[in-house]
Amino acid sequence: PPHLLHVFPTFCPAGPQVRTVTLMHGWGASYRHTIVACDNRTEASELVSVAGGTGGAGGVEVTYRRFAPGSGPMSAVRFFRDLITEVKPDVLATYNWGAMDAVLAAKSMGFGAHVHHEDGFNADETKGLKGRRNWTRRISLRSSEIIVPSAKLEGIALKTWRLPRVHLIPNGVDAELFARDGAKGTAFRERFDIPRDAFVIGTVGHLRPVKNFGRLIRAAARAKFPDGLRPHVVIVGDGAERARLEAVASECADRIRVTFTGHTSDLVPADSA
Repeated sequence: PPHLLHVFPTFCPAGPQVRTVTLMHGWGASYRHTIVACDNRTEASELVSVAGGTGGAGGVEVTYRRFAPGSGPMSAVRFFRDLITEVKPDVLATYNWGAMDAVLAAKSMGFGAHVHHEDGFNADETKGLKGRRNWTRRISLRSSEIIVPSAKLEGIALKTWRLPRVHLIPNGVDAELFARDGAKGTAFRERFDIPRDAFVIGTVGHLRPVKNFGRLIRAAARAKFPDGLRPHVVIVGDGAERARLEAVASECADRIRVTFTGHTSDLVPADSA
């Protein structure tokens, strides 16, 4: 079957990673996959094991390669040139700015079967896009297929980066799965010791600075609720910011309760359906 080489900045369980794992399981044995995480974090591999297995189990064949460049300013590009030469993928799939060394490696080799995904920006570009990064994308991605999930990113890719092959594919969410269901809500509250009469403010995401979950906690703590209404913030997800956010929650403990569930692979537990 065709072989896809995926290069992620990180393979922690966040939006692009979960989406890719879902696609992998949908494709089943129709494709083979090699995954490289540029920070060598591969916690999202647990999702592959749960849903479809690794190494061919469940119809999904996945190999993980460690990112180990040498020294020097172009070492990462050389690493990916060597990797592409070795594994000979049919398609290279890269994800966001953190995978740009793999993009440059493919371009320098004339490797044309390339799909690049842009899902958003980190904290260092919240106030404006960096000019050098814009020019790098404009030059290195002109012959690539570009996938974006929002109209905002589509406009940036077309107007700022001036890329000719941009495809808008919105992230799909089956809203029916999250329809109000007393049994599911009760099971979730019992699992995480959330009072039945609590007014829950819930959010789901990767705990990193750009998400700014600390603002949500502080805003909920400052908000005025009707007498007797017990506010309770529930944060579903995990990441490097968790310890700092737990400290923020402790600061607000006299006004609001906060629960961190950690990463949850199944947001709609089958046993409570």
